[in-house]
Amino acid sequence: MVKIVVGMIVSVLCGVSFASATETCGSVGGMKGVVEILRSRDGDDQVRNGFIVKRDLEPVQCDDVILTGKDSAAKVLLGDVRIVMGADTRVEIAKTLKSKQVSAPPKVSLLALSYGKLRALVKKAAPAQGASTLSTDTSIKTGAANSRDGASTETFRIKTATAVAGVRGTDFYTSYDPNTAVTDQATVEGAVMVRQVGSKRAALVSGGNQVSVEPSESLRGLVKDNRDESLKSEKEKRANELAVIPMQEQIKNQIRVVSTLAKADPEFTAPQAVKVLGKPELWTDSREKPPEAEGLKNEF
Repeated sequence: MVKIVVGMIVSVLCGVSFASATETCGSVGGMKGVVEILRSRDGDDQVRNGFIVKRDLEPVQCDDVILTGKDSAAKVLLGDVRIVMGADTRVEIAKTLKSKQVSAPPKVSLLALSYGKLRALVKKAAPAQGASTLSTDTSIKTGAANSRDGASTETFRIKTATAVAGVRGTDFYTSYDPNTAVTDQATVEGAVMVRQVGSKRAALVSGGNQVSVEPSESLRGLVKDNRDESLKSEKEKRANELAVIPMQEQIKNQIRVVSTLAKADPEFTAPQAVKVLGKPELWTDSREKPPEAEGLKNEF
């Protein structure tokens, strides 16, 4: 009872209201192959019931886990957030907030990417007429340095085991490979603040650029074992900066593959996306059968 009361007090003081897990946060806007939803049973996120999504516009609740199987993909509509998930991807809706508008669905503020690849498009509040709907503002605040999960003033974040990507309005890609524990992030449009989990390393990744984030444990001892003060200062500086580089063709190809389900969607095919990724009709999965092979029967 004490914990409940304290939680209510904190919510009131912070002016933040969290959505109920049983509320609907969005829907599946399209799919290919096998898409599964794991849903908590009786409000217990440790016990989940899984079911295969059979139709588009399947409702998504505010603490659902969404999974795609091999050679599968999903497009998920979460209010101001749109995501397309590639094959073998697991995403959990980790945090949602009550919308200020009574009739509006809760706002998704944090997604946890356990493994796989996804592209996210986050809408910003409607700008002045003629302006872009995506933010190009590079003054994104970094939030408290000692925040447990990298929470900040960004309106939406994606978290992996090694990195947190926070935005206020942008089009970006995130992947996480649990075998290497490396997070790859690339920004198509706007700007994304990327932080390494467990350290103070961070970088602002603007459109057309990317960053790779390794486990923070790999950096331990980098400065400690250096006895030269001048070299130490330089290494400390580098240790607190993530290396941002121009988007590589390999990452572009990954984004194209993930985006195949959304290549007819005007939101995902905005001029900047076409400039970075090329024409949408060329966004194809190399594993797909060539057109001339479609419809042929296996007669062996």
